[in-house]
Amino acid sequence: MGYRTHYILSVIGTQEVEDAVVEHDLFPDDFINTETLECDEACTWYRHTEDMVSLSRAFPEVMLMLQGEGDASEDLWVEYYMNGMSQYASAKITYDEFDPEKLEVYHG
Repeated sequence: MGYRTHYILSVIGTQEVEDAVVEHDLFPDDFINTETLECDEACTWYRHTEDMVSLSRAFPEVMLMLQGEGDASEDLWVEYYMNGMSQYASAKITYDEFDPEKLEVYHG
């Protein structure tokens, strides 16, 4: 079955550029919803980096952003692609520090 991730692709550009990226046929029809540019459900895509780098080479002036939410908790990330290059950034989860002014009475 493999590790599954929910992917969302954003194309930073005009509607014509987004349409051209979708029509590039990188994504199998059952893999990504071409209207929303996201997986309808979590799936495996082990070559997503290689595929996205290839797509960014085909559209070198366009910035592509691929977001992922994996099976494991806290597996949230985003990758940026432009002109055959990529940048990876993982999410940083932070919690507010304790503030006694925010304490509330529980009415359960």
